[in-house]
Amino acid sequence: MGTLKIIYSFSILLSFSVYAQWIQLDSGTSLDLNSVFFVNDNLGWTCGDEGIVLKTTNGGETWRQMITSNLIDLNKIEFFDSLNGIVVGTNASIYQTTNSGLSWSLKNLNPNVILNDIKYITPSRVLVVGDDGIMLLSTDNGNNWQDISDSYSNDLINISFLNQNYG
Repeated sequence: MGTLKIIYSFSILLSFSVYAQWIQLDSGTSLDLNSVFFVNDNLGWTCGDEGIVLKTTNGGETWRQMITSNLIDLNKIEFFDSLNGIVVGTNASIYQTTNSGLSWSLKNLNPNVILNDIKYITPSRVLVVGDDGIMLLSTDNGNNWQDISDSYSNDLINISFLNQNYG
């Protein structure tokens, strides 16, 4: 009897997963998009090549282009909340917004480095990593950055934190 329940449960699960599908939504751009980040079911941003940043307020049904005014490729975007966000890319470009992406301020630190990932550790502490082992830390929500790299010279692609103390 127990085996019959397991088989029945498995077949129901299988039937649901077989019919699960992705729905393609139009972003309105033909440029490559490299990262997407949502703070809730409706509000999200994406970034990509040639400095493009798009924002949605309806779960991706429609997208509106935000201005970063640069033609560098953007690799990663992350927001702490609905207002505060950072996007990083080539030429060590870090863009910061405090108004949900309506305007972006450029923090360009080293034009020869590619930045790959961002992680908000706390509302004010932000870590960025990139090629050649670069690690940058901001303790004021992205206004100022300090290089905390050590002798590690491999490309750093991703950041993950268990909590604000362990990453």
